[in-house]
Amino acid sequence: MILKTDCKHFPGDKPCKPNKLENKKCDDCEYYLPINFKILIIKLDAVGDVLRTTSILHALKLKYSESHVTWLTKKSAKDIFLNNTFVDNVLTFESYDLISRLSIETFDLLIHPDASPVSASLASLAKAKVKKGFGMNHLGQVTSF
Repeated sequence: MILKTDCKHFPGDKPCKPNKLENKKCDDCEYYLPINFKILIIKLDAVGDVLRTTSILHALKLKYSESHVTWLTKKSAKDIFLNNTFVDNVLTFESYDLISRLSIETFDLLIHPDASPVSASLASLAKAKVKKGFGMNHLGQVTSF
């Protein structure tokens, strides 16, 4: 059996929706969508700030149409993304595996618009080829990328 782990529908820990609903197998699945460009957006502030920042998503999807977008936010803002088709994955700040995941997973683009020390340290920890916004330097100070 072939598993196409680069497919946008592949969750990693369980069967994908096409497999569950239609018994599709990876080797002949017409729903296969390879992830060509991964974007991480970090926005931990209040729910209203997170909602306002979602306005960048349409432009990002126009520029990177085949992208896979992961949004890192607080648990209180997670429901904003329930029906948002521009966001493929939501990570929460409160998740027990957040630090290990950020140190392993790689992204092509990271966007972090806040100068908050807590989220800036996460932006610096995350692995991305290009980083835009704010991070933290070796002195523990917030700085721009």
